[in-house]
Amino acid sequence: MKWNASSISKGTASSDVSFNGFNNVDVAKVDIQGQVDTLLNGLENITKFKPATSVNDISEIIPYNIKVSAEYSIFNNQKHDILVGVLFHSYNSKSYSVNELVAALTFKPLSWLTLSGTCELLRPDFNRYGVALNISPCWINLYIASDFITPKVNPQFMPIDKVNLNLIFGGSIVIGRPEKHKDGPQARWSN
Repeated sequence: MKWNASSISKGTASSDVSFNGFNNVDVAKVDIQGQVDTLLNGLENITKFKPATSVNDISEIIPYNIKVSAEYSIFNNQKHDILVGVLFHSYNSKSYSVNELVAALTFKPLSWLTLSGTCELLRPDFNRYGVALNISPCWINLYIASDFITPKVNPQFMPIDKVNLNLIFGGSIVIGRPEKHKDGPQARWSN
């Protein structure tokens, strides 16, 4: 994004504030209000900006975040399937940028049981993996997932970096009862 110098308005302030603390504090002759007023006047003067012209255009990179994913179903079956997927994520800003490509493989041996695994592909050492297990009978959904980063190793296979492991688990309960709809054999839940 670019701003032309002619459209930029800015201001400068050249005043300063000096505060050395309260002095002559005598309980019988306290003039704290006068000293506070002096401090406030100094602060008001420092915030009086004078218009200044800008001679240079300003250009900045707008941060952007792009995510693209694709998934392919091998058997195209709701109850039993194997799915292969990829996720590309790109984030770029002035101070930080990252490009990630993650591959995923999902096994669904039963309609209520899913096991997934992921691996990050753009890292030269392929050291980031993930595993997830999802159990979802008709009224409850339970899951546990882990993101694992293996350490870097030297030529003697001794770890030279720490191991990171993130573990997350949770669940949800459906409130309501299943209803059959005319548009298909699947049961849908209503509250």
